[in-house]
Amino acid sequence: MERYGGGRIAIVEYDPAWPVMFEEERVAVLRALGPIAVQIDHIGSTAVPGLPSKPIIDLLVTVRSLVEARTSCVAPLEGLGYTYLPEYESWLTEELFFRKRMPAPWTRAPTPS
Repeated sequence: MERYGGGRIAIVEYDPAWPVMFEEERVAVLRALGPIAVQIDHIGSTAVPGLPSKPIIDLLVTVRSLVEARTSCVAPLEGLGYTYLPEYESWLTEELFFRKRMPAPWTRAPTPS
């Protein structure tokens, strides 16, 4: 099991709210990072319309400079509830990895209504 996940991974039916959730988060991240963020993309399974997925909105933020990102992005993203995980850089070279709302489980199975 992935060290920072927790709990089981649930795959759920596609939710048409996912693109809206991405857009809301994209705007928040763009406001927090300003011009250092060149582009913010919705990636992963929730970005594919109609595809059952684990309900986690994944973002890829393209920045002008990784050096600048290391010094300028951590605090603003932490202000949005993200946790910076520098230990991932050993296998995700040339990237900074953040996770939102740690240490909560990756996903939660849907609860019956």
